[in-house]
Amino acid sequence: MKQRFHIVFGCITAVLFILASEQAHAQGVLNRRTLGNLNVPQLQRGSITPLGSSLEQSQLNLSREQQLQLSLLNSERFQDAKSRLPEAISKDSLGLKDYVKRSIFRDTLIFGSELFREGTLDFAPNIQLANAPNYIVGVGDKLSLTIYGLQEAAYDLEVAPNGTIVVPYAGVISVSGTTLKSVEARLRQKLISAGFKALSGGQTQISIALAEVRSIRVSVLGARKPGSYVMPSVATVFHALYQSGGPGELGSYRNIELVRNGEVIQTIDLYRFIATGDVSDNAILQEGDVIRIPVYQNRVNLMGEFKRPGLFEVREGESLEDIKAYAGDFSEGAYRGQVLIFSTGATELHIADVNADEFSAINLTSGDVILALPLRNRYDNRIALTGGVVRPGYYGWMEGMTFQDVLLRAQGLDREALSTKALMIRRPDKAQGSYMEFNPSSDNFAIEVNDSIYVAMQSDLWPYDSISVRGMVNMPGRWVYYPGITAEQAILLAGGLQSTANSRLIEVARPVVDENGDFTGNQEIVLYQPNFDGEGLLLLPGSTVSVRQRVNMETSKVVYFMGAVRQKGGYALMTEGESLEGVFQRVGGLSEGAMPKFGLVVRLNPEKALQTTELFTRTLQKGLTPDSMAYAEEYFDPVKIHPKDTISIDFTNQAQLKRFGVQDGDTIYIPRELNVVYVRGVVKNKGGHTFVPGRRAKYYLNQAGGLASGGRIRDIVVEYANGRSAPIKRFLGVVPIYPRVYSNTTLKVLAREKKSRGMDAGQIAAISSSIASISSITLGIILLLRP
Repeated sequence: MKQRFHIVFGCITAVLFILASEQAHAQGVLNRRTLGNLNVPQLQRGSITPLGSSLEQSQLNLSREQQLQLSLLNSERFQDAKSRLPEAISKDSLGLKDYVKRSIFRDTLIFGSELFREGTLDFAPNIQLANAPNYIVGVGDKLSLTIYGLQEAAYDLEVAPNGTIVVPYAGVISVSGTTLKSVEARLRQKLISAGFKALSGGQTQISIALAEVRSIRVSVLGARKPGSYVMPSVATVFHALYQSGGPGELGSYRNIELVRNGEVIQTIDLYRFIATGDVSDNAILQEGDVIRIPVYQNRVNLMGEFKRPGLFEVREGESLEDIKAYAGDFSEGAYRGQVLIFSTGATELHIADVNADEFSAINLTSGDVILALPLRNRYDNRIALTGGVVRPGYYGWMEGMTFQDVLLRAQGLDREALSTKALMIRRPDKAQGSYMEFNPSSDNFAIEVNDSIYVAMQSDLWPYDSISVRGMVNMPGRWVYYPGITAEQAILLAGGLQSTANSRLIEVARPVVDENGDFTGNQEIVLYQPNFDGEGLLLLPGSTVSVRQRVNMETSKVVYFMGAVRQKGGYALMTEGESLEGVFQRVGGLSEGAMPKFGLVVRLNPEKALQTTELFTRTLQKGLTPDSMAYAEEYFDPVKIHPKDTISIDFTNQAQLKRFGVQDGDTIYIPRELNVVYVRGVVKNKGGHTFVPGRRAKYYLNQAGGLASGGRIRDIVVEYANGRSAPIKRFLGVVPIYPRVYSNTTLKVLAREKKSRGMDAGQIAAISSSIASISSITLGIILLLRP
């Protein structure tokens, strides 16, 4: 009896010990058991409320800017404005504020910048302008003096560094800083004094002109290419701006200053030239001039339905009407009665609806975004007439218009029209729609806006049957059945036979009909040799023609060699499942730096072809609107994903190459030595390291600074170039043995999964229930063992 008691007590102790030892894993076990039995649809609303509360509580951890974005999204005013935004902005509502405040001035053309980007309008100076009477003569200019009449002479005169010229018989004359006209007057007086008396009577004349212009040096500040520039003395401000690339990214186009001797003598507004062609600001430069381009003060962005959308600089006192004129006014498809203005504040965005009569009174501020909306895709006087008329389509409605008026404008009924049957859909703006049937040949009635009329065709009453052609034809598909079509004609409709088709035997499946001509639901199969020279085999509605492939005739199968091989490309397989050794012999060997030990094969996995609901392809298909007008509608079809398998191959192992059979479409890749080892994961310094032959994983772990906080040696995995992995092993369960490392290896230190501390109420209840059950069993056994 005592022995039995010890045995039972030992069993109970073992059970309790197991429970205690599994306490660390109880959370995961209980979670799996609980979640596996949980029926989420049966949860009551009260059970979900705490989850919602926790989500609201989590918003308190958001930054101030994120909370403002959430409040902005939830505001009715923003939602209303958002519904009218272009698709490019409305799709990313969370990023709208960031786009307006940071990115909007980086991806939009600045109005005026095209002057300096195209390279065709360089404002090069015209040397002929130097002969203008008001040209200022300076040091370095070369003058040409011509005397003609009773007395003749010609002299080339250069302005000396002291600003004078030396004229034969007339002496030294100071000319620097005076106009060309003044120089001519001084020369006349000097020459008359020197003996050219005929100049005073007019019998002799003089002509002064510039033979060569001097060079001047000017400075440009705030440009894309700021600096000092040497240019001819007849150069203008616009030419200097072009040479320096125009205003910089933050430079002003409206307040460019021409500084001479420390004073601003002129302010240049490039918009005046762009908008009106006024070049009065294009002053001629002088030696030492400075062109200063300050930072812009106010810029706004015109988006949407403007003729020239972009960034525009606003001067003090200019209104929305003025800036709209610079943009070329609204585009043809714009709604001209209103614009949206987005303004940026210190913490929030502001949206304003501005009507057309307020444009001239609106003063814009820097950062404003003016959005011109398109017209509504709706007509105020459109009616539709489709079907059996000569010219179906849309027509404009007029007061008093009748159906026969519209039919006359559509040039009457089509010859295939059903002259006794037509249908009209009437859809008033503020009432429920209705149908009306009428006779298009005789009936007449008043037409209203939005009416849609469909005149039936004779073909609408004909049931269409079809036939199918599939298999080894060029265009398999379905075609309309008409009496008299044969299997041979159906093959021709399908584009004819492919080169691998079996032209001697095709299969025709024809539905079986009874003595009344009704389908019985059964099919008869006919194996038939097509006769393209004779009458052929007649088909019935619903027949299917199947063209098979010739026996043992298959398209060539190809595998591809990539990477460190001498002859990359596709290689045809001689037999199905040819060994890798046979194909590898044809690639011409390996190139320098190859790693044949770490080759791999990439192969399509047909069993894991996936169809995801997250990726779609967009297609256009024809459909019918309620007014029976054909239109293109977008459909989104799920994208099929074909996953690939990678199979590691050691090309130094001949036995492995002989055993492995390649398949059609395989890609065989042999990596090339990159002499680099990457260290990733929970390490102090992630990155790449130079490969050192013979070193093990511990060496590269030390190169990365060792394990970071939370990293463990047993979580180290070495991944080779062919995808194989090697973990850390331990000698006698204690001493770690680090794997070998080769070129192109990646050493990963995996992060540990975070485990929740403590147990929730469900786990405590489950363990308590288990202990209570064991206690009851124990008590029962003790009572049974009592003497």
